[in-house]
Amino acid sequence: MKELWIAEDYEFELQPAGFYSFYISKFEEIDYQVENKELLLEMITQLDTFPLYVFMEAYDDDENEIRSFLNEKGLYYHVENLKEKRQYMTDGKTFTYHPPLFQIEIISIDTLEWLLEKTYYLALQNQFYGISLRRKLHFNHEGVFSVPILSDTTFKIGHDGQGFEVYSNSKNLKSLSDITKLLPVPYKIVQINDKEIL
Repeated sequence: MKELWIAEDYEFELQPAGFYSFYISKFEEIDYQVENKELLLEMITQLDTFPLYVFMEAYDDDENEIRSFLNEKGLYYHVENLKEKRQYMTDGKTFTYHPPLFQIEIISIDTLEWLLEKTYYLALQNQFYGISLRRKLHFNHEGVFSVPILSDTTFKIGHDGQGFEVYSNSKNLKSLSDITKLLPVPYKIVQINDKEIL
């Protein structure tokens, strides 16, 4: 049995009005990044909602390579630059750039699994990485930061790949009982917030 922790009273990065938010993570001390990626894929498989949209913040020097393999795969995608600035140094010089944000349309679970294999390292390095069901994300670029505006259920990968945040406005994902029904058979919730479940 694979044991899960769910938190509703969590310090969520986003605060969308009208969404049910929860954090879910698999207890795993060794390969937690791999285990939580597999949990994410299995939950999305259960939802079976396509197309969906992967959005990921890339590094400046990764953009061309990512464009290349997306083109080779024949995937539809859009790139926009975020408002915030990033810096890196090379040859003793400091360079500043606005990180590219990819939004990629995914039409099957096999394609999603392929994309995660190619790009999940970005999430593990704490680049903005998530999956939106049905609709693309829009960003408010006013001020210093680009803030995502959610219009449908969205999964956002957690810090260092430790679990993920879910922001749901789906009718079939609005409570803990809905989450339980959605989980594949090998998974079991053993802790909700700070309370262990016997």
